Amino acid sequence: MSSALLTTLGLRNATSPTAQPPSLTATYLITNYIFAHLLLSQRTPKQIMGLDNNVMPRQDLSPSNAAALIASGKLTQKQLDQLKRLEAAQQNSIENFSLFAVAMVLAEVAGVRRREVNLSGLVYTVASLGG
Repeated sequence: MSSALLTTLGLRNATSPTAQPPSLTATYLITNYIFAHLLLSQRTPKQIMGLDNNVMPRQDLSPSNAAALIASGKLTQKQLDQLKRLEAAQQNSIENFSLFAVAMVLAEVAGVRRREVNLSGLVYTVASLGG
């Protein structure tokens, strides 16, 4: 194939000065989706503690139900605080994921240099995991 055709198709020689690092947008999107929707889920800890209500799971940590769980000895205040913190972290992560996803895709479409897009995705992911 001619180099003009390869350039038209978006393929470049790795040694050319215009070569860019591979795009990691999909990797960052998948990683942050899994983190937000699966790893931060409080369902597994609640199942381990025997608190999972499959009919109305959002009511598990409601104030009235939480008080009853503590009074019955099924849960300590520290455990309740940990579960509530996990729930809040998941909600924050899910709320921010859509903005992150749109920003990453728009940066790719707009032609922002991949190095900058990759660095932005890395910074967001590290901040999310560390926060």
